[in-house]
Amino acid sequence: MRARTVAISVALWLAALALRPAPAEAKWQTFSPPAGNFSVSMPGKPQLTQSVHKSFVGAVKESTYTAKSGGVTYSASYSELPGIAVTLGGSHTIFNKAKDGLLKEAGGSENAFNKISLGKNEGRELSFTLNGGGSGKARFFLVDKRLYVIVASGTSGASAGVDRFLNSFKLMP
Repeated sequence: MRARTVAISVALWLAALALRPAPAEAKWQTFSPPAGNFSVSMPGKPQLTQSVHKSFVGAVKESTYTAKSGGVTYSASYSELPGIAVTLGGSHTIFNKAKDGLLKEAGGSENAFNKISLGKNEGRELSFTLNGGGSGKARFFLVDKRLYVIVASGTSGASAGVDRFLNSFKLMP
């Protein structure tokens, strides 16, 4: 009889857990930073980090906006490139160096790197696998001397949020 009472108690406890609402996902909202010249839909309010990187052609200023939701990190960044980098290196070199830097920083390996465009702007799309498990997608766009990089990475199975994020990116006039 005692075993039956315990079994019923456990069953009721599990049923109560199942009825609890799931943790709320962050609300998606369109985000457009004042000096960014872009808009993108992100889960929640993104956090800004700014940095300056030294390169062989001069300083590169980068602004990155990051939000996390459901095991996925979403980031949209833009970098102000020295004019000589664009003139001498060209878009092919810039895209490849940006891809290599992203893979090194994320700890990932390339699955595919394809040409894309956004309006009249040339770009690339990178699909990658994270060394610790999971995956990511990134898109790179070069507009004059500004490089835009949008990245979504994390646990596998979050493709709806990743596609929503990547497809929402728009350049502002």
